Amino acid sequence: RNILQDRHSRIPGFGYQPELSSKPAIRPMSETSGRYFLRFSAVDKPGVLGTIASRLGEDGISIAEMKQPALDTGDGVPVAVLTHHAQEGAIQSAVDAIDRMDVTVAKTKLLRIVEPA
Repeated sequence: RNILQDRHSRIPGFGYQPELSSKPAIRPMSETSGRYFLRFSAVDKPGVLGTIASRLGEDGISIAEMKQPALDTGDGVPVAVLTHHAQEGAIQSAVDAIDRMDVTVAKTKLLRIVEPA
């Protein structure tokens, strides 16, 4: 049997055909989107929640849930925010701006929520 006969129509070993593969398009992280959990260490005074919510809204970030427990450890009051789908770039912009404001006492903690496929 001639193994070279009709070699172009056969599937190569392991099913890999490098001539048919292309490099995947990699998007910048700022263009990805998803839900986020944000934890702010806020100053315990009136108007702080409104300031944080307003700043998130300026970047088009919608809040799904927000919680501020009555707990002051001296390092600020924790404010937990769960967002609806938002772009990473908008989240980073809002968090950077909020961290520079006088309503927070520490850098914001950010967790990306990975939804099951």
